[in-house]
Amino acid sequence: FIFWQNEPPLVPYSYPIIGHTYDYYRDPVNFLQKCKEKYGEPFSLFILGNVRTFTGVETSHEVFRHSDIFDFHLAINKVFPINDVFDQFRKFDSTAFMARVVHEQVSAKVNIYTSRMQKELLSAIDKYFGDCKEPKVFRNIRDIFALTVAKPVANVIICEEAAQYEDIITSFALVEREISNIRFVPPIVSFISSYLHAKIITFPLRFGWNPISRHRDTFVKRCKPIIEERLRQRKELGEKYIQK
Repeated sequence: FIFWQNEPPLVPYSYPIIGHTYDYYRDPVNFLQKCKEKYGEPFSLFILGNVRTFTGVETSHEVFRHSDIFDFHLAINKVFPINDVFDQFRKFDSTAFMARVVHEQVSAKVNIYTSRMQKELLSAIDKYFGDCKEPKVFRNIRDIFALTVAKPVANVIICEEAAQYEDIITSFALVEREISNIRFVPPIVSFISSYLHAKIITFPLRFGWNPISRHRDTFVKRCKPIIEERLRQRKELGEKYIQK
């Protein structure tokens, strides 16, 4: 490895090729704490064939403040191949575009979204958890949480009307789980090459499998009539039309 003068120190390791992988996964909390106490922060570890730099309370703010130096999109894509899953949306993958979307569609409407999300969240909790006056057993808490979160998310991302359809909520929950499954492919090949590991886990995507594609018809079926109705109302009402 080539390290420049001002780069964080690479913690010495005893096992060639494996590096710090065993120590990190055996007891990550204590191992990271020992590294911080001995080398300060930030520091780097060699895990699964890659050098990973760890920051803490004292230095994390420097990372977030310097988005011109730290490429967050590249870092995320190394952990999860988002560019391959959302290949058709790459043209929107820019800081300027995302900043404008957040400003116009989130920050400017936060008062509207807050009440809607609270309403949907309470509705989901009541539906999937109930009052719990009597003891209950939840067999798959991850799926229940995914469905609970999916209701307010669908309300904001799509629209309030679409969030009332059960198949839309189910699709949102399933998409999250199916996309996440890609992350949990054992990264054994990373010891050889992280590039090779990325190619292997995205292999199904290259042959047409995409966790989003099978839900596309559901979204089109539910959202198309809503969009058409809103366009009709906008054309009919003109300036009197209130955007929802």
